[in-house]
Amino acid sequence: AAVRETQLRLLEEKGGSGLGQELKRVVPSATAIAPEQRLPLAEVAVTALKGLSPNQYRTFCDNTLAMIQADKSVDLFEYTLQRIIVRHLEPVFSGTSRPAMRYFDAKSAMPYCVKLLSCLAYWGQDDVASAEKAFANGAARLTGGETLKILPSDSCGLQMLDEAVDALVVSSPAIKKSALDAAITCVAADGRVTVEEAEILR
Repeated sequence: AAVRETQLRLLEEKGGSGLGQELKRVVPSATAIAPEQRLPLAEVAVTALKGLSPNQYRTFCDNTLAMIQADKSVDLFEYTLQRIIVRHLEPVFSGTSRPAMRYFDAKSAMPYCVKLLSCLAYWGQDDVASAEKAFANGAARLTGGETLKILPSDSCGLQMLDEAVDALVVSSPAIKKSALDAAITCVAADGRVTVEEAEILR
């Protein structure tokens, strides 16, 4: 509640009382949303945001960043939401085209697949042994992945995940397909998919 009050105050300062009042009106409905419904709803909203003016879009991005930073930390949902916004809206308002492909063979993209699978394995399992097993299951779906080793847990954070995703964005379709297959296999290793894991996959 304290963070939310900070967020609403920031929005009133940045966007005027109208924005703050509207958010206060919808907060009860927003807090009732089930975790697994958050990103699908966000993707619907992002489609509507393509109708913003360039100035409105810049203000929206500034406000979004302020909301994420209000509690001095970035959680997985906030990270994923920010990636969705950039992927869907940035090309519309910046006029930039898709980045050129840089990775065409499995070997060149393998370090980034390792980073992705390591993050998924640790975040989805309760202990190191289970994480190593999940990683091995995912790596086995990659060409030559049988010899891959999971990275240390203390190196696996949102920055590493960001590096992996950025690299896979500029990889060939075949590499993307293989990486996604490996990621799904890694996540499903324990027979369950958490909301957080589903958000990463999305």
